Amino acid sequence: MDNNKTVKNDIKHTTSTSVIKISENRKEKMATIFALSLEAFKVFMACLLSLFVSQKCNDHDCSLSEKFNEETTYARIVLTSNFITLFVFLIGYNIEYMREQFIIHNFNDNSKLPDDNIGKILEPYPQITKQLKMWNERFYYMTVGSIGFGVTNFVVSGIFICTTHYNGMRTVTSLVTNILLVSNTVSSNYRISNKCHNQLLALSSSRLEPISYNDIDKRLLGKLILSKPEQNKKINTEAPVVEVNDVKVNYVV
Repeated sequence: MDNNKTVKNDIKHTTSTSVIKISENRKEKMATIFALSLEAFKVFMACLLSLFVSQKCNDHDCSLSEKFNEETTYARIVLTSNFITLFVFLIGYNIEYMREQFIIHNFNDNSKLPDDNIGKILEPYPQITKQLKMWNERFYYMTVGSIGFGVTNFVVSGIFICTTHYNGMRTVTSLVTNILLVSNTVSSNYRISNKCHNQLLALSSSRLEPISYNDIDKRLLGKLILSKPEQNKKINTEAPVVEVNDVKVNYVV
């Protein structure tokens, strides 16, 4: 009876801890979605420069319809460049989102441990290490690609707007403002992605202050241990079987 009671208490504690952790993970994931959604809005403004920068058509300000329907070859090239750049940035944010979800689901942030601790504790788990490296690599190269497309788009759009539809300081101000919308985020992403790519870190990139996920999630650690029989604790098959939420569990000794 005492053994059964101890087992039930242990399982209740574990279940309660897991529920709290899942709730924390959900909050972190929602915060990531909100942050990246806000960035996506900024990206539309920063990439579609030929549509959102103030321009002059003859004796009046260009309407959105006039900007979009301009028939010259140069205008079509610039508009195409705008949308291609937007597409590249959105792919980049999608990769960033999936990487954030992977990190939040598998790791914890522990202020008592150094940032590079994750590389040390992952050594016995090559599969998780491989996945982290893959996401860091994708995030890094996509960030570099986004910067390349963004700079090219800015130059092409800026030359077109200033030479054909210049509207004084309003053009300059709106052009610079739209670029500044994403410049801080892009530069921050480059620093974080480059650091994670070179050092195998799990730094969050969707927060104002990057969070270092430097410890393995306890739920994941349990699964990893159970997947390695030689490292497992011996399971006493003769021990009482306790049923929690319709799941039968043997007590581990």
